[in-house]
Amino acid sequence: MSVISVLQRLAGRMTVATVAALGLSAASGEAVAQSTYPARPVTIVVGAGPGGGNDVAARLIADYLSRELEQPFVVENRPGASGARASEYVVAQPADGYTLLLGNTATQIYNSMLLADSTFDPNRDTVLAGMFGQSTNLLVVNPQLPVNSVADLVALAKSKPGELNFGSAGNGGSVHLSGEYFRLKADIDVVHVPFKSGAEMATDIIAGTTDFAVDNLPTSYSFVVNGQLKALAVTSEKRWPTLPDVPTMAEAGFPDFNVLSFYGLFARTGTDPEILAKIDAAVEKFISDKDEGEAKLDRIGAIPFRLEPADYSAFIDEQSKVWRAMIAAAGIEEVKR
Repeated sequence: MSVISVLQRLAGRMTVATVAALGLSAASGEAVAQSTYPARPVTIVVGAGPGGGNDVAARLIADYLSRELEQPFVVENRPGASGARASEYVVAQPADGYTLLLGNTATQIYNSMLLADSTFDPNRDTVLAGMFGQSTNLLVVNPQLPVNSVADLVALAKSKPGELNFGSAGNGGSVHLSGEYFRLKADIDVVHVPFKSGAEMATDIIAGTTDFAVDNLPTSYSFVVNGQLKALAVTSEKRWPTLPDVPTMAEAGFPDFNVLSFYGLFARTGTDPEILAKIDAAVEKFISDKDEGEAKLDRIGAIPFRLEPADYSAFIDEQSKVWRAMIAAAGIEEVKR
């Protein structure tokens, strides 16, 4: 055999060995990346301004995950288009688990029904990393408004058509949709006033400039507890655990008014399943620890809510039917931003 032939064979063997070594190196590198996640700070993006229910929920879970996973989990507010801007931002980032979305009914369900120009498809673009909380909406009024029940509010609105107004945290959000649905079902003539955030809206109701809202409970809970807002009804099917003395909308004469909200962490589709499992395990630990999940969510009127990733699709399908029916009944059409 010639010297050239021997050299060619050696070169071929070296190439195969080198490729194999590189493959093993890459695989081991991925395993290390998964086992050490998170190796740097993680961002939780919230599609609402500071102070609202979504923002507060995000900060509660971020605080726990920072301690549990020993890396900072930082909340970043990107308000606009009922959370659509935040959703679109998250799915434009690498699918590495370092940019998460604080997902809720808006981002994961009804935005895709309302925003004609949204490029975000929640079922295509995101995967559940960990569900941790559930809440309801709450019909609240300024305490100076001369009403003590839903029936009183309806009667007052009917006596002053077009004079009362209701607030929301922006067009197309759950507070807006719930307010429109109430207006329709109660057959009252009231004016919608959108604000930039739930906190700004609540402050305006307290000041008496805005009359009422069907608000997210975490936004208005502390104001109800300290007497700055008066709660007339919750939109859950049963009385809410953190406000047991407040009747349901069904008790108030609106049997099909059942609106719930959820809080979860979502990652971009394509994120490694081991990273998702690590986040989910930490979130489940938060929920199961009464001094953490239950006690801290209780501060904003929410309750722990565990949903296995395998059950997520069925849950979303069920909730989508509820919101689609409510949007249709309220006569709200697709809009462009």
